[in-house]
Amino acid sequence: MLSIHPARKSAMMLTFLLVLVVCTMGSTVALAEADSIPPVLEWSNPTNCQTDVPTPLEVVVCYFNENEFLDADKCNLDIITFKDSQGQEVGLDDQYGLSIQDNKLVITPKKWLADNEIYTIRIPGGAIKDHAGNAAAEMTIKFSTGETNPCAEEQEEPIVTTGDAVVSPSNIALKGNIVSNGGAAITEYGFEWSTDHINWEKIVVGSDDRQGSFTGSLGGLETGTTYYFRAYAVNSVGTDYGIVKAVHTDTDADTVLSAPVNVQGLAGEIVQVPITLKSTGDVAGLQFDLTYDSSLLNYQTTEAGGITPGSTFEVTSNKLGENKIRVIAYNPSNDSNIQQGEGSVALLTFQVADNSQPDQSCPLVLSGVEVVEQNANIISGVVSLSGLFAVADQEITPQPTKPTLQTMDATNITKNSAVVNGNIINNGTASITEYGFEWSNDQESWAKVEVGNNEPEGMFNKQLTNLDPETTYYFRAYAKNSVGTGYGQPLEFTTNSNEVITAPVVTTNNASSITKTSAILNGTIESNGGTPITAYGFEWSSDHENWTTVEVGTSDINGAFNGSLSDLNANTTYYYRAYATNEIDTTYGQEVEFKTNKSDEAITAPVVETNNASSITKTSATLNGTIESNGGASITAYGFEWSSDHENWTTVEVGTSDINGAFNGSLSDLNANTAYYYRAYATNEIDTTYGQEVEFKTDSAGTSGGGGGGGGGGSSRSHTEYIDAEDGGSLSFDGVTVDIPAGALEEDARFTIERLYNTEVNDIVPSSLRVKLCGDVYEITTTGSKDFLKDITICLPYDEDCIAEGEYAIVHYYDETAEQWIQLDTTTKHDDDEYYACVKVDHLTKFTVFSTKMKVINLTIGQLLANVDGNTYTMDVAPFVTEADRTLVPLRFISEALGAEVEWDPETRQVLIEDGEITIILTIESANVQVQDVAKTLDAPAMITSSRTFVPLRFVSETLGAQVDYHSDTKGITITR
Repeated sequence: MLSIHPARKSAMMLTFLLVLVVCTMGSTVALAEADSIPPVLEWSNPTNCQTDVPTPLEVVVCYFNENEFLDADKCNLDIITFKDSQGQEVGLDDQYGLSIQDNKLVITPKKWLADNEIYTIRIPGGAIKDHAGNAAAEMTIKFSTGETNPCAEEQEEPIVTTGDAVVSPSNIALKGNIVSNGGAAITEYGFEWSTDHINWEKIVVGSDDRQGSFTGSLGGLETGTTYYFRAYAVNSVGTDYGIVKAVHTDTDADTVLSAPVNVQGLAGEIVQVPITLKSTGDVAGLQFDLTYDSSLLNYQTTEAGGITPGSTFEVTSNKLGENKIRVIAYNPSNDSNIQQGEGSVALLTFQVADNSQPDQSCPLVLSGVEVVEQNANIISGVVSLSGLFAVADQEITPQPTKPTLQTMDATNITKNSAVVNGNIINNGTASITEYGFEWSNDQESWAKVEVGNNEPEGMFNKQLTNLDPETTYYFRAYAKNSVGTGYGQPLEFTTNSNEVITAPVVTTNNASSITKTSAILNGTIESNGGTPITAYGFEWSSDHENWTTVEVGTSDINGAFNGSLSDLNANTTYYYRAYATNEIDTTYGQEVEFKTNKSDEAITAPVVETNNASSITKTSATLNGTIESNGGASITAYGFEWSSDHENWTTVEVGTSDINGAFNGSLSDLNANTAYYYRAYATNEIDTTYGQEVEFKTDSAGTSGGGGGGGGGGSSRSHTEYIDAEDGGSLSFDGVTVDIPAGALEEDARFTIERLYNTEVNDIVPSSLRVKLCGDVYEITTTGSKDFLKDITICLPYDEDCIAEGEYAIVHYYDETAEQWIQLDTTTKHDDDEYYACVKVDHLTKFTVFSTKMKVINLTIGQLLANVDGNTYTMDVAPFVTEADRTLVPLRFISEALGAEVEWDPETRQVLIEDGEITIILTIESANVQVQDVAKTLDAPAMITSSRTFVPLRFVSETLGAQVDYHSDTKGITITR
């Protein structure tokens, strides 16, 4: 049975949502060392080709990896598609559309699926990744909500993918994955392998009908050989092959020349092929031929590699026919050698053919190899290893690359020491040979601290000692591979002063998530006393005599922490206190108690609703409320709070016994023709909960009889002004201002600002949004034309305390047709303690202010690391500043981070950017650009560098409605929208 969060469950029942869930097995297994095993398909419900699938549905697709969990930050959900039989995308819910939650990928459509329809969900390879960055293979689920077999009418070849191989001295471990059987039973599957990419031999793994991963083994290996391999699967329609991949087997030869096996690129892209030399002796020159498939690759240039001294060596190349290049690296003066070691001697550049298709490949064959010493002797026993190029089906990182790192905050800071931390995000294109930290107190003279000289295991750290007190130090992580040295961003820390250190200060907080057999204990370390925390946790007991210690951690922390208790007795009182230890002493927080539940249900605060008032007269009214749930514990008090001014509230306690359902209370001695506000409340042992605020208005003098709540009118909630069309004008009411500029109106008109009653608000603001509502809802109307000649400005007051951390005050308007709230570009201002959110609009409707998350992107000039909404990403290229002092940024990363879609047309060399109704067309190496079919000019042309398109920062960001701020002191860029 799939568990659904209570807050989501009701939304699903009300809006008939379909949920696509992708989960991992082994959720109780602790994270192990990062490995190279990708998540693989375990099972799905519905299965591929299933019929009669209910239209309100949860589709569950389970993956398995015994060592790693799915990682939301590494997954690429934007490439997943969910379409009907006509190829139309299934509309997704605005709030819950695509997200990873508790190892689940959730795709939430706006409404039920259609009856008797066929749907296809495609999860491309790379969309789902685990904690180590390993990508799950492509998967397709095709199902029908009627009786029609979605696979019977269109049986096709299977879909199979080739996984990465693991090479050992004795064999090559091969991996494959059958994504789909094509609607017909699989009759055979396995691998094909070759040493020349022409003559293939078969390894049959099985003949059963199956989907998911499979493995095979290739033995009897020859040293110093390139092996090509691909997965295959057969059904009654035909045979499908995965992409060809390749590996090199080891050799003990003194001199080895090799081409890479991992060159990939998209149609029209530029790719580079580094030819690597590994030699134990000095090489004075060399020659080789590289043969390739000219239908896939168009030769461009050859340049010297990093291992070749550019000042003393020349690298030349000549085409030998349509598909062969001869490269010569030599020393004209014959007075120096290529250095010993391993590195690229030549870098060949190709352009992928425009008509190439994904999964096409060709060998990069090295032949005619001659390597000479300074005395012109030809070195014997040279081994040459051919490589492989494959057309990619998604963008890849350019080759070769240095390691990519992240410098992390220093920890355990004392007056004379600190622990610096780093994380290697990826190794680049070669193995790590050294990693550690560089540090300085002046950012000029850097000292190096080596941590290791081989592949690191996850994050790494090093303690710096003999530091000076009250001194700022700078540090950065580094790692080396054969391409070069990569650095993390510089960070800083300041050592502590010589102040006297003390014991920690710790607080015990109330327990949470209490069930009949378990609870979460909570505490807060307010201060570490000036020296690192060495241990913290809880002591607990059921009798004040026998205490048990639960150690939560042993590292220095500051702030909240928690620990779990299980196997407790039901309906029992327990006592506990938090503790923290440093080098001075152990400190305990105050003792707190909790009681386990009688049943399995967790105790929560009550759920209470405020209902409309009734029996309203000019001096009295009946207030109504409903207790929807007591939260699993007895209600101890319930009633109402009411006020006539939102400031002075009076409590009317209705009862103190446990109830469930409707209740009411009476008010008397009220003033006639007056608006009153009230809300229901209910209390249990956990907390007091309040219902939404409701208002009513007493009858005017002389009016008899009762009536329902929520009515009323008059000047108390609206204001009207007459605006002259020629001069313009403004009106204000309840803190709201509307400014109409001169010439905005075709004729004189009246404008009205009206504040909506809470009952009216409840009709148009869903309960899930009310917690984000930070002001009243106002309807602004006019008696004149709705088509303004100029934008008018509206400013709404809002409660600053309502704006959640990391969110912003954003004005929204109500779309009457779509029945939903749409956000507007908003600026804020404040005067003393009053806060206002302002917008420019060309139409009138209902407006209000919500606390809203904004897209926040942080970049740094010259740095690969970027931060989007608090999540760290590694770009494959870094922003840079041109000689003309223009900041250029990678177009695809910025556009897609802002939610736009990017398409590349290699024939016209144009880039199309679409974001809602905004369309931008750029042409490479041209300053001309079209925005909404209007020609504009860039201050710097779009260009391609390192196979990536760069554009001026402000143009693309501001055209897409974002705000750009440049921080000259840090070279940082902040983009918000």
